Parts: sequence; structure tokens; C-alpha cells
Amino acid sequence: MGITKFVKAKHKDVIGGGNRGQMTISYVDLVKAFGKPNDCTKEGPWRSSDNKVRAEWAFKTVVKGKPIVLTIYDYKQYDAPVEQVTEWSIGGKGDIDIAASFLAMKLALYCLKAHRVILIAEYKTLGKRILMSNAPLHES
Repeated sequence: MGITKFVKAKHKDVIGGGNRGQMTISYVDLVKAFGKPNDCTKEGPWRSSDNKVRAEWAFKTVVKGKPIVLTIYDYKQYDAPVEQVTEWSIGGKGDIDIAASFLAMKLALYCLKAHRVILIAEYKTLGKRILMSNAPLHES
């Protein structure tokens, strides 16, 4: 199965979704991974009617004719400016496994761009082998 492509969702796409989980990550890291969120404090379609959400990212796709939506939002995180929030709610509707794969892929791609990652295996007969690396190769 290939990677399912998600696009930015419109507000009408997220209606009917529900809370599916939480994650701990900084606002800055979310912006780096997903771009700027929808501002739910300003007038417009993303405005939170009950003021419980200030920032929300929303993505959608369709698989076999069924919509899948993933949202990340700061539900009831009033104690700090949104830029300092680190506990985020994850919402959605449809196949949560496909949505989770998209979320994991986007965060992994950001992580690989932002952090040095090297995974090495050591074999008795083959010696050391690099299994994964995003570090630049140095010529000898």
C-alpha cells in the first residue's frame, strides 16, 4: 500500500470529527512540520464558537470513496500563549490508521530534517553497516 496524500482541509470537512488522542510537541515544531495553523481566534470559518480552540491544523483525504480527516488543536489550553502550548489534541474522522500514518510520516520527515539521525548495525561477519543516516557524507 502506498502513502496516502493528504491536503489541507476546509472547516466544513472537520465537522463531525472527534477527539482521537493527544501528543506532546512544541508549537514551533508543529509549524515546521505542517506550516501555520488556522487561527481560531479571528473572524472567519475557523473561528471557535466556544473559544476552546485557538489554533488548529486540519488535513483531509479520500480513500475508497470515504473521507478521512486529521486535526491537531489546542483544546482548552488557556494557561499559556498558543506559541508555548506543548500538549495538543488530535482529532479526526474516518480511518484513524491512515490518518496516523500521515501524522507519523510528516513528523518523521520533520525530525529527519531537523535532527541528526544515524542508525548503525554491527554484524560479526560483515562489520558495521549504516542502516539509516541523514548526516552528510564526509569524503576521506
